[in-house]
Amino acid sequence: MHKYVFLPYGVPGVGGAELYMLNKKHWLEKHGWEVHIISAAYIVGRYKIDELDSFRKENIPVLRYAPFLCPKHIVDRVLDRMVGMLGIIDPEDEILIESHMGSTALWGELLASRLQAKNIIALINESFDEIAFKNRKDYFFFKYCRKELFGGPRAHALLFEGYDKYSAGDPIRTFRLVEKPVQDVDNENLQKIESADCTICYIGRTAKTYFPNIVRDVNQFAQAFPEKRVQFVIVGDIEGRRDLIKSAVAGTDNLHIVPLGDLFPLPRRLFAMVDVCIGGSGSAKCAAYEGVPTIVADPDTNRSNGLLGYDTIKAVGWDGESIRMSFYDALVEVLIKDSYRGKVFRMPPDPSADEAFSQNMELIAASDSDKAYYPVDAIMENGGGMVGRLKTSMAFYMPDILFPLVNYWNRKKGI
Repeated sequence: MHKYVFLPYGVPGVGGAELYMLNKKHWLEKHGWEVHIISAAYIVGRYKIDELDSFRKENIPVLRYAPFLCPKHIVDRVLDRMVGMLGIIDPEDEILIESHMGSTALWGELLASRLQAKNIIALINESFDEIAFKNRKDYFFFKYCRKELFGGPRAHALLFEGYDKYSAGDPIRTFRLVEKPVQDVDNENLQKIESADCTICYIGRTAKTYFPNIVRDVNQFAQAFPEKRVQFVIVGDIEGRRDLIKSAVAGTDNLHIVPLGDLFPLPRRLFAMVDVCIGGSGSAKCAAYEGVPTIVADPDTNRSNGLLGYDTIKAVGWDGESIRMSFYDALVEVLIKDSYRGKVFRMPPDPSADEAFSQNMELIAASDSDKAYYPVDAIMENGGGMVGRLKTSMAFYMPDILFPLVNYWNRKKGI
């Protein structure tokens, strides 16, 4: 039996990570793998992608905290729970663990050591500010040297910033990702989109750090051109951002906000109804491949890197050459100056699932074949003190108390 275990932050939404895991799950199952997704998210209610909802029973919210913050008895119980989720394990089973966060990468190493499995780390997220990333760089460099760490140049640069053992010129191994969220389906929410002079569409999580700047600049665009009816379509859950949106657009009479919520799959017809899209990562790529001018949002600056496929071919991070600008300036270039008319779209072809995930497995096969693990004592040393032990104990024993309080506090801070 082949068992493939994802250890992500979570899979409750319709973001790039969820779509990547959904498509990879299909491919793995087609090739004989049993798939598990052990999530670190605290979730109330169903997942938004029905096919992934069965994995809700595998949620362990304490995984969002590095194991070195936890009391040892909780670490042992978490590992016991994860092993139990995998069912009967034969010594001949091949087990691959794919971790996405700093904390789950450490939990994955502990689990792999117990099962004599392989734990690889896929740096598919946009930020690397977790305490696990900051305090265990030696561990991540150990995984890098074993060819068990995968991510692009930006991810490596952010992860190893200030770490003298890693050089920016060292080899980088990158997973190819496939999300494929666009399908030929209809959705009644599209009826909310009306005729307008300029229809701007944002696709993605509204919790992204650049979203407030996008809302501000769309409002600035509408104010700068009061003779135009401007429609701002938001594809994504706006819960927690309603006050931001309301305050940002107050008094702009020619701006109409159309919140569509999460759409999965994304109806192909949506892209024929909008004039320009704004987004980052997979959201930007899917819009650009559908032929819509797409402004890339940069999580490092919370500004724009220009149009995907024209100014840059990078959907995440700066390429070092494209002109950085505000979202307002980018909107003016597209919608008012029509600056991209006649220019050649230069994105490379979007890979098929078979091409991408075969490449993933080839990279894993090329990693070190010997079973060696980062020392458990080194992962666990210098714990989180009394506060860390208390917080992680609550996360394990009383998640229904801790995480609503954490979520409430984050909303108060505007996170």
